[in-house]
Amino acid sequence: CHPRITQTAYHFFIARGLKTVANHQFSGGNLLALTRDPSNGFHSLQIELSKRLYMDEETGLTRPNDLRRLKNLCSELIPH
Repeated sequence: CHPRITQTAYHFFIARGLKTVANHQFSGGNLLALTRDPSNGFHSLQIELSKRLYMDEETGLTRPNDLRRLKNLCSELIPH
């Protein structure tokens, strides 16, 4: 992913109060290699969100309002 895209996403989440790490290896990161083609303007960005942001980890139940907030937050990032 182009560094400018990574930095935009990084600062976007930081500005909204989320702890953010850039360029940290997560399992499944190799999947991006299948969907990217930077030389033709197709970039891939993997964003991993902690379940704690939208789920009670003890019960496994989703908190709908928190999940909706994260969905809206991620949708807000796309136009950047």
